[in-house]
Amino acid sequence: LEAQANVLDARTHALSMAIMTQVHVAYARYEHARRELDTAGEYRDTQREILTQIRAAATTNSVSEQSVIREEMNNLLAEAKYDIAHADLESAFASLYAAMGSDAFLGQDKYASTHALAKAVQEGLSPVSTELTRQQAMADFGIDDNWFEARSVR
Repeated sequence: LEAQANVLDARTHALSMAIMTQVHVAYARYEHARRELDTAGEYRDTQREILTQIRAAATTNSVSEQSVIREEMNNLLAEAKYDIAHADLESAFASLYAAMGSDAFLGQDKYASTHALAKAVQEGLSPVSTELTRQQAMADFGIDDNWFEARSVR
C-alpha cells in the first residue's frame, strides 16, 4: 500500500513537472517572440526613415529611381517581417495561455457569429496581463518557489 502511494505521488510529481515545463517553455517562446517583435519594429522604423531620406534625395535628383524602388521594396520587406513577428507573438501568447489551462472560448457556441466569438475572446483574455511572468503563472497553479523543493526526489 505504501509503495502504491509512492507511485501515485511520483506520478503526480511527474505530471506537475510536465505542466510546469510546458508553461516555462511557452513563456520562453513568448519572451523570445516579444523581443523579435521589438527588433522587427526597430528595423521597420529605421527602414521607413531611410525611405523618407531616399525619396527626399530623389526629388533633388541626387539618387536614381532604381534606388527609390529598391528602398521601397526593402520597406515592404520590413513591414512583412514585422507582421510575421507580430503573428509569432500572438501565437506564442496563445500557446502560453493554453499551457496555463485557460480557454477563451469556454462555454461558447461553436456556431456563434464572428462578432460574438471576438467579444468572448476579448472578455476571456481581459484578466490576463501582457506582462505575464513565470511567478504569476506559477501562482495561477498555486505553486510557489518552495513547491519544487518540497517535491524534489530524494
